[in-house]
Amino acid sequence: MDDVLELDELDTLSEVEKSISEELVYPSLLIEGVSTQEEVMFLKKHSTGGLVLPLYVKFGNLIKCIGKFSLTLENLLLLKSIGTYDLKLCKSIDKVRDIKLDIPQELVKFVSL
Repeated sequence: MDDVLELDELDTLSEVEKSISEELVYPSLLIEGVSTQEEVMFLKKHSTGGLVLPLYVKFGNLIKCIGKFSLTLENLLLLKSIGTYDLKLCKSIDKVRDIKLDIPQELVKFVSL
């Protein structure tokens, strides 16, 4: 009987995680590696100019939308300078592309005149 109770508790925990976590809206950006409130506030401030997309932060198994982020070269360079992040451009559920912040050839694609 104890085994059943433990399984029920695990099911409840996974239901709570599902209700806290959000489904991604496409297209969007997904960032991993954010660990402080200051980083979240910084990211929230960079939502003007260029292509503005919903920005989701991944904490473990949880995904939360924290606002919008302007996908510009300037903002990508700022991200590179303040931390080590995994940034993904999510075009659809099947099309997810890594944006490698440490590769200049990757960042050149975001230059706008």
